[in-house]
Amino acid sequence: MFIVVALGIANTILMGAMERTHEFGVMLALGTRPAQVARTVLYDALLLGLGAVALGGWARRRTAPAGTDDGEQPDEIRAVDGRCEFLTTTAEM
Repeated sequence: MFIVVALGIANTILMGAMERTHEFGVMLALGTRPAQVARTVLYDALLLGLGAVALGGWARRRTAPAGTDDGEQPDEIRAVDGRCEFLTTTAEM
């Protein structure tokens, strides 16, 4: 799953850079250093990554099963009267 997500993010970044080649050319023609253009692409990737992490964390918390702590996976799921119960066992010492 990690590989699929990483490839999807890499594809998004590469497509964004390819669509902006004319913009980068104009920036270079106006005297922008190549390092500054590369930094622009890296900042775009950083913002995309941070946004994805924030959105993913929010979605995980939002969709975690009721009664579990921080999205902890339940040990057993039972259907009771048309609704689901999530049972988690804890080891007691």
